[in-house]
Amino acid sequence: GRTPVVVAMGRGGPPAPVVVPAGTPLDPAALLAVADAGGHAASDFYEDAVTTGAATVGARRCGGGLAGAVGFSNVAAAVRAANELGGDLLVLEGSGSALPAVHADATVLVVPGDCDPEFVRGYLGPYRVLLADLVLVTMCEPPRSTPAQIEAVLGAIRSISRRAPVLRTVLRPVPMGMVAGEKVFFATTAPAPVAGTLAAYLQERYGCEVVATSSRLADRPALRADLEAAPAFDVLLMELKAAAVDVAARAASAVGARVVVCDNRPVVTGVDDDAGAAGGEGTLAEAVGRLAQMADERFGRHPTP
Repeated sequence: GRTPVVVAMGRGGPPAPVVVPAGTPLDPAALLAVADAGGHAASDFYEDAVTTGAATVGARRCGGGLAGAVGFSNVAAAVRAANELGGDLLVLEGSGSALPAVHADATVLVVPGDCDPEFVRGYLGPYRVLLADLVLVTMCEPPRSTPAQIEAVLGAIRSISRRAPVLRTVLRPVPMGMVAGEKVFFATTAPAPVAGTLAAYLQERYGCEVVATSSRLADRPALRADLEAAPAFDVLLMELKAAAVDVAARAASAVGARVVVCDNRPVVTGVDDDAGAAGGEGTLAEAVGRLAQMADERFGRHPTP
């Protein structure tokens, strides 16, 4: 196995890099303590730490141009901190379309299934495609993406490069704690029509009853209203984003509901002809494994001083 260290850059990142060692306990009480101290407890690096258990380092960025360059970031300092943590694989997480301003030995490009193909073929889309060693086309299902939209995106990618494998995926929620048999309030950033699909999946896969959902994690007043209007629930199942901690977790704790973080994980639904047949989670794990091996080989040829 590998020992990864994640450097996550975001607009809500800390003013100076913050290190979360591997295995740090980050239960709801600990996250609320971060929020009470003035931190953004739903920042990407906390989300990564909670959902993976890996060591993470939080970084901040401001701005982002067409090629992914940022106006300001402290990612370089975050990478220096990450290099002191003893891992053997550094994972650099971008922020929206902005790229960390440090060298990467291998690159994954994520493209939504409903992306306008002109954004892939035009502007600086080809630059991003040509850099990619693996492409994930996400949210490849209705109501977010139609089959015609997905095929248009795949065609645009292949018109630029046929080097990198392209995986078609959907995102599915994975609770980080037990929810079977519980009445659940599900808080997500997914639009309402998509949230319905995710809620149905949670009920079928994990045996819970989703009594209410909110797609308004990024709208604090609306999120509060959704929580107040919801029927009684045993568990708040929340994506660790936006107002998840300072609003949702706080409100749930106040009424005695248990708080469980929910991860979103890609599930492969198809693989382009150049990469072979679809194989679900195995295909994705194999693709990421090959990517890590590629990064090792490239780093071995040109190690960073």
